[in-house]
Amino acid sequence: MPWKLWLDDQWDEPEMPFRHPTEDFTPARSSAEAIQLVEEKGIPTFISFDHDLGGEDKAIAFINWLTEMHYDEVVPDYQIHSANPPGRDNIRAKMESWKKSQLL
Repeated sequence: MPWKLWLDDQWDEPEMPFRHPTEDFTPARSSAEAIQLVEEKGIPTFISFDHDLGGEDKAIAFINWLTEMHYDEVVPDYQIHSANPPGRDNIRAKMESWKKSQLL
């Protein structure tokens, strides 16, 4: 069953409605929650990324796990809703590198 992942530690905070996912997304607050969802549901067809997930947790930890455990699977489409410019660049670079590796 296709599904979409919203990775953001503040996805349901009332004072931040712009970070709330639409109903067609399954939210995760941390890289660990995102990993658990992928283990249960398989690779999502689409991921919306925040970079900073609270404390030391970053979306890159989840992406690193994805590329290790699901390297040969279809790379999901994605968007980045993080306000952290270097974090956005890091996410984009890692996801695009994964896509390019499948073209070889």
